[in-house]
Amino acid sequence: MPETEPKSQNTWINRLERDLGAHWIALRKARDTTNAKRDALQKAFSGDIAPDTTLVLFGSIAREEMTSGSDTDWLLLVDGQAFPQHLDQQHAIAEKLHKLGFERPSRSGAFGRMVGSHDIVHEIGGEDDTNSNTTRRVLLLLESFPVGNREAYDRVRRQVLNRYLREG
Repeated sequence: MPETEPKSQNTWINRLERDLGAHWIALRKARDTTNAKRDALQKAFSGDIAPDTTLVLFGSIAREEMTSGSDTDWLLLVDGQAFPQHLDQQHAIAEKLHKLGFERPSRSGAFGRMVGSHDIVHEIGGEDDTNSNTTRRVLLLLESFPVGNREAYDRVRRQVLNRYLREG
């Protein structure tokens, strides 16, 4: 059974606005900006993402809080056999995002690259689990937005949760 899209955080914001009699213009503008950017991404990458990969975005675009100053933290999540073409796909994604006006990822090194699912799923805790890997895994579960083909995204998230539940 396919995983459903998580409920929008703005559903809760809408409820709070209604219950408190508030009107948060900046939050609404950020949501509208985010939705326009998400639509542009879905159109731009439609059919471009290989079946064993998913373009995953994090941060403000996942939280529906994009502003004009937002950067674009992203990964090409690979969940399958490694192919040299994945690197070509990574470069093409970076170029297309830049042409679409998306800001480059932060300089942390955790984003703006291709990442295989093995480390995200199997390197949980211990000396081989890096800060970047932990960051990617946690944000994949809590604050991510898949673009295009979401098969790899759904599969990897499910496997990470299975690992936590089995070893918890």
